[in-house]
Amino acid sequence: MTGGVASNNRRHTERWKLAVLFHLGQNVAVSTAVESILQQVNGLSPSEQKEFWDRLMAEESARLDEWERQIARDSKSGKLDRLLAEVDEDIAAGRVKPLQEVIHEP
Repeated sequence: MTGGVASNNRRHTERWKLAVLFHLGQNVAVSTAVESILQQVNGLSPSEQKEFWDRLMAEESARLDEWERQIARDSKSGKLDRLLAEVDEDIAAGRVKPLQEVIHEP
């Protein structure tokens, strides 16, 4: 295996680990069950790993789409009005930095 392919596989595995944790809603160390899954995935062929990754990402994308629909429903119903008012107050009071300034901070 060449260095580029090995590096790409490591990045792919790391992205997969993060996706699994995100999918499970956990911000904790990888559990024993997830570790076992990762070992099984590492035993798959590159094409099987790609298929697995694609399917997992499709499921995650569907979850994010639902989350965006929920945000839209909450916005239309007024549930976010108080939060938006707080943001407006923070901007007016100078407690918010311009995005470009935040992005370029070291």
